[in-house]
Amino acid sequence: MIQDDRPRVAVLTRRFGVSFGGAERYAVEMVRELSSAFQIHVFAQEFDADSEGFVTIRVPLITQKPRWINQFWFALYTWWRCRSNFDIVHSHEMTWIGNVQTVMLFLFKLVYSEICNLLCVGSRLSVLFSARGS
Repeated sequence: MIQDDRPRVAVLTRRFGVSFGGAERYAVEMVRELSSAFQIHVFAQEFDADSEGFVTIRVPLITQKPRWINQFWFALYTWWRCRSNFDIVHSHEMTWIGNVQTVMLFLFKLVYSEICNLLCVGSRLSVLFSARGS
């Protein structure tokens, strides 16, 4: 067996592949770039990308809904598997394990702007129906 002295990196993402979306595509490209300098182990429940140059570990999918149960299961499973075997844990999920956390903010901006739109409509309605306006 060949000794590999490269640092061991675990990448946690529930869906790994270019067909799933932007965050998943980012994870694939990151792993491809880092795989020459690091031993990469990708933990995911779904894969659509080839695994040349890194190790894939399928996390069992116990339920799709409610989503929070699957999220908790994924976090627990990956914590158990990664707690002492890796030099760096890079998480793309809401987990308590990880030296690096990647958060995609587009969704946050979208939700934030929707809330602002609702509040703006609410403030406009309050002006329309205000007793001071009559």
